[in-house]
Amino acid sequence: MKESITITDNRSGESIEIPIEHGGVDSGPWTKFLPGIWFKDEGFAATAVTNSSITYIDGGAGQLEYRGYRIEDLAKKSTFTEVAYLLVHGELPTTSNLEDWNDQLAKHAHLDDQQNSNLLKAFNNHSHPMGMFTAGLAALSTLYPDARDVEDPEIRQKHVLNAIAKVPTLAASAALTGVATLAQNLAKNFLTWKIFVDGFLITGCAFPI
Repeated sequence: MKESITITDNRSGESIEIPIEHGGVDSGPWTKFLPGIWFKDEGFAATAVTNSSITYIDGGAGQLEYRGYRIEDLAKKSTFTEVAYLLVHGELPTTSNLEDWNDQLAKHAHLDDQQNSNLLKAFNNHSHPMGMFTAGLAALSTLYPDARDVEDPEIRQKHVLNAIAKVPTLAASAALTGVATLAQNLAKNFLTWKIFVDGFLITGCAFPI
């Protein structure tokens, strides 16, 4: 027996039955049934904008899954690049898959030095890194006008890869107002940096969790 909900408009006595699918109901039927009635849901706590084959969330149970894997298991057992591969391809990579994936990411990790440097110089020393990062990410879009063709699967794949590769480098640059070093491990790329102060090279490293 299919599960469903019934909505009754007490003003007219009319009712509508809407099937429950994948734990939710389609808003289309009830918006037609109740024109002009808005449903207030602060923070979208009970609203899904689309069906997702990637993410499963049960806030009440404190459960978050990516592609069927619990987030705590991925955090303990998988690297940043492995999880990125999982999100894009639907499965965790084999050893050979991961080597090829890391090679592709490394080729795309470089930022346009002139643009990135000019952008960072536009901020003062007290600028919040998140604002700098957001501005940098927006600026990247100006370099790849073909990314607007979202209907082309090959172009989508190309720029998903490009974004995954560049975001850690951009985030490190924004957070440290310097240039992150390129590394095969993008988590290390984000957490390892080199900056110059009064002509001296200063390096730093944080440990991933």
